[in-house]
Amino acid sequence: MRLKKLISLIIKIILFPLPKSRLKIKLRLLAFQMEDNMPLRLLGCQLFLNEENISHGGISGRPDQVYQTKRGELVIVDTKSHKIVTLTDQIQLSLYAFILSRKGFNVSSNAYIRYCDNNFRVKYKRIPLLSPALSQELLNHYY
Repeated sequence: MRLKKLISLIIKIILFPLPKSRLKIKLRLLAFQMEDNMPLRLLGCQLFLNEENISHGGISGRPDQVYQTKRGELVIVDTKSHKIVTLTDQIQLSLYAFILSRKGFNVSSNAYIRYCDNNFRVKYKRIPLLSPALSQELLNHYY
């Protein structure tokens, strides 16, 4: 499947040529993303936010990365030093999604945790996010 996605991207580059400088950047980005074992869903996506503070209604956070798909959907990626996803991780990323959705963005219902395994290989775990209604309920109860 990964090879199929790569071939598809190469065909698009050939059919819709970019200026040489943009082509170089696009190919470097794709090479980095594949080397980083990035999930297929994120290959070719644009980096939307990189370690920037976000806030809404008195709550704030700082997601590591937020990518924008070609359809305009935002996908949150957070790097952790542990490989087991905790409820705290899920709540943290859900609140990032809640903030972004309250700012009017279309946010994916899944996010990714990036970590290194025991062999220092980068891995991604897809996690489901809490619904905006449940996130609001948590905020109402605890904030």
